[in-house]
Amino acid sequence: MTPLAVACASGSLQVANLLLSKKANTKCKAENGLLPIHWASFNGHDEIVNLFVQKKGMVDVRTGLNQTPLHLAAQARSFPVADLLLRKDADIEAQCSHGFRPLHYACSGKHTDPELIKLLLGYNAQVEAMITFGSRPLHLAALDNHPNAVELLLAKGASIEARDGKGERPLGIACTQGHLAVVRVLLDRGAAMKLKSPRASHEDSMLCKAVAAGHIDIVQELLRRGASVRERDEINWPPLRHAAYHGRYAIVEFLLTRGATTIGLELSTGLDIASLMSKIGFASDVDRQTRISISRLLKDANDREEIPQRMAEDDPFLTTRTTEGGVSYIFEAA
Repeated sequence: MTPLAVACASGSLQVANLLLSKKANTKCKAENGLLPIHWASFNGHDEIVNLFVQKKGMVDVRTGLNQTPLHLAAQARSFPVADLLLRKDADIEAQCSHGFRPLHYACSGKHTDPELIKLLLGYNAQVEAMITFGSRPLHLAALDNHPNAVELLLAKGASIEARDGKGERPLGIACTQGHLAVVRVLLDRGAAMKLKSPRASHEDSMLCKAVAAGHIDIVQELLRRGASVRERDEINWPPLRHAAYHGRYAIVEFLLTRGATTIGLELSTGLDIASLMSKIGFASDVDRQTRISISRLLKDANDREEIPQRMAEDDPFLTTRTTEGGVSYIFEAA
């Protein structure tokens, strides 16, 4: 780093002014490809940035990763710098080497600044712009748990059901990541809990995604809003199958209390635990004790379901009716 770069990074306005008056090189790059204006932008020193934007060609100058000062200001959540650059006609749709635009940076990461996002949207940043792997700003906001950003993007017209390069919708991303606040915002705004996927013959299932990832709070939220414990996803698996496969004991137990059935899991009565474990199948990272515990839960549930089925076969006057809460029995007169 040159003395000018150090002054810009540390916010030393007087030193930067002095060096510039002595003809310090404004385009001397550090090893990471950052110019002095980039250091000032990333560290939020708008007065120093203002010294550079007076010079021709400095507003959109690029780093080694093709980031502009506005990219870095958005990444650092520096509203004053971003505001200054936009007033100086910075390119709001400039793309870095990964395809990120300033709005993508503003909507992702550990923290967001709603005012910065409003600023970018006020300058008509494209809410549907995609990065290299197909994610839009809404996907990134859902991934990094920013409900305020989600609200702002939807209010600006972002597509709530848009799919990324992997075919994931924002709601599916939030369900998988366990971001309950984002899930609630998306559901409140009308996101579908099931939707036909262009890559599969079946609908997707947000409940199955939450179950597989082990987020019981989101499972409860989805059921409260009308999801069914017996729905199936793109690979034709019900939630109970996902819960068992991924070793989610608490969710298996919970789903069984909410009317989930072992029908479709192809279990058989009379199997010992070892055979049952093999029949169920588990992900490779599920430990043996968890496999045994889940197998016992499902065996007990399967045995309870088998009893009324056998009774119905043996007694022609017994009719069974399967309900969401389990199996009820109705005896009819001869």
